Amino acid sequence: MDGTYVFKVSLAKDLWRRIEISADHTLLDLHRAIQKAYNFDDDHLYSFLWTAERGRMKDLFPPYEEEDPWVDDVRIGELGLFIGQNILYLFDYGDE
Repeated sequence: MDGTYVFKVSLAKDLWRRIEISADHTLLDLHRAIQKAYNFDDDHLYSFLWTAERGRMKDLFPPYEEEDPWVDDVRIGELGLFIGQNILYLFDYGDE
């Protein structure tokens, strides 16, 4: 759980931001960093999805959703991510 993670957050091939965040931060912290990097209003539902061990899909939801686990319960360093792994940040379920 030590160290720093660097995420390349892409909206399009030529529109992306690099976000560096500590392993002890949560996905809620990453969500907030993405919102700030793109000047988004935090006015839509969102979730994070990725393929975890053995090809199983994992997803995490905002703390106010009925489903869990929630983005503020899990630290980035606990996710078991590897270099080059893709994570989907789905913001605004209606417009994606």
